[in-house]
Amino acid sequence: TESDLLLPNQIIDNQHLDIEYLNEQFKKYFSDEKGLVTLKTEALQGKLKNYPLRSLCWRVFLGVLDASDTSTWVESLSIARYEYESLKKKHSIDLQSIEQEEDQNPFDSAFLEYPSAKISDPNKLAKIIHQDIIRTYPETQFFQRQDERYIMLHVLFIYARENEEVSYKQGMHELLAPIIYVCYKEKIDVPDHHLGALLDSHFVEHDCFIIFNSLMKTAGQWFIVTKDKGLVLEESGEAITPVLEKLTNIHFTLLKIHDPQLFNFFEEMKIEPQYYAVRWVRLLFTREFPMEQALALWDAIFSYDSTLSLIDDLSVSMLIYLREQLLQSDYSDCLKHLLKFPNVEDIVIF
Repeated sequence: TESDLLLPNQIIDNQHLDIEYLNEQFKKYFSDEKGLVTLKTEALQGKLKNYPLRSLCWRVFLGVLDASDTSTWVESLSIARYEYESLKKKHSIDLQSIEQEEDQNPFDSAFLEYPSAKISDPNKLAKIIHQDIIRTYPETQFFQRQDERYIMLHVLFIYARENEEVSYKQGMHELLAPIIYVCYKEKIDVPDHHLGALLDSHFVEHDCFIIFNSLMKTAGQWFIVTKDKGLVLEESGEAITPVLEKLTNIHFTLLKIHDPQLFNFFEEMKIEPQYYAVRWVRLLFTREFPMEQALALWDAIFSYDSTLSLIDDLSVSMLIYLREQLLQSDYSDCLKHLLKFPNVEDIVIF
């Protein structure tokens, strides 16, 4: 559950750091090709935990910024931020109406179509998104602040309106939450400096959208469900949606290869991947691990390749980590272990 994820209520951000220190950190990875190779290696090893420019790393890994030419970054971000501002004007939200219905029952008539159907009414869409946002990390003060909620609302609403095939699905707010957390943490106010432009506090919302939109170019397809069959594997074993295709690779290909005993046990117990791994794939493990550990996993996933294929290998590693408990459990206990992953001291073990 969301309450299992621990975030600091008082976020220590980059504002207290000296600009020269930040510049040294920038040069560490972004000054030449050797630095970029080191960056990817350390991302895969989980060593970016205390790196103060993680959002720039993500933008490089996800193809937002050209890794080979840092001189283009300020202009590229300026263009992308301007485009977001235009989208925000195009897809306006009646915030007053949203606030008036904050206590609306999520199961009333306005929400009956959600989440499988496309939502054509913009006002209904905004209200549905807002209902999820107000339940994001309820134990954490940062996500209860109105400014951050509005940022999430605008970003998710604009994404949904611009990507009608995917639209908005429950869980997307949980993918956006770590992005806004990182961007807020790394914002600075330093005029006339390239890092001041790249991490400008006035553009946190814009940068959140830019990163989220880039991530969803791959991850968005995993939220698509068919209206008739939903999350069901056909008798032939053929995956009928992108997320089921990914689950099939995790369970029926990789697990079968790396741990045939556990695979056969799952077959006997009739435990299929859609019972446990849909959340892992769609939310990139944010419900399975505390925030800081999830961020380290994201560093590795983003750095590995643009298709986010490392998710598959990590999922199998997690299953193998649990294998002894699983092999000694009945059906009910197996699902409990899979749906409530135990605390792990160091995620590098995966």
